[in-house]
Amino acid sequence: GGLLTRDEFPDKLDDTTFVKDLGGSTGAKLYEYKGNRFVVKKGASEGQSVDEFLANQIYYILDIPVPSSILLADGNLAKEFVGKEADVDYDNPSDVKLIVRGFVADALLGNWDIYKNDNIILKEGTRTPFRIDSGGSLRYRARGEKKDNFGREVTELKTLIENNPKLKPYITDSVIKKGIEKVLEKKSDILNQILSEDLKNTISDRIS
Repeated sequence: GGLLTRDEFPDKLDDTTFVKDLGGSTGAKLYEYKGNRFVVKKGASEGQSVDEFLANQIYYILDIPVPSSILLADGNLAKEFVGKEADVDYDNPSDVKLIVRGFVADALLGNWDIYKNDNIILKEGTRTPFRIDSGGSLRYRARGEKKDNFGREVTELKTLIENNPKLKPYITDSVIKKGIEKVLEKKSDILNQILSEDLKNTISDRIS
């Protein structure tokens, strides 16, 4: 299915119908609006919601599947609900090969927890891996505290592999090279998404 457009999203939570709690550490909830379903989670801070929204925009620019998302007027992040066919099986080479296409993007965004829990799922019907929860991206950890070591070097190219050893056989030179080429090609589009000068400078340094 195509990504939802701005008109298909509510402006604020009051416009929607609550469906159910989805649980998880961030207290995600499912809502419905105009026949579409949305996941809304109150970030630990507005800054975290902004950073997750930004991360999704950057993944989208880099052609990595993510739910379309929007920051509501009340500061909450609303994301399109992606129906899940299955969790990713990190022992299944075909699953992992699809996921590592986004490895360089994950590293650039410092998305530390992306390979944990069910932050990546296989979408119903297509089995495309969707990164549905990027709350640990950029300046914030998944639980909402600020990172103390999100800096100008992309150390995650190493640490993400060290912390997720099942990925290692699939992170080939070609995966890294293709990922880096894509980021360089889209550098100005990526930086144009970022309003905070500090963050823009950090990401610019990380890319170059």
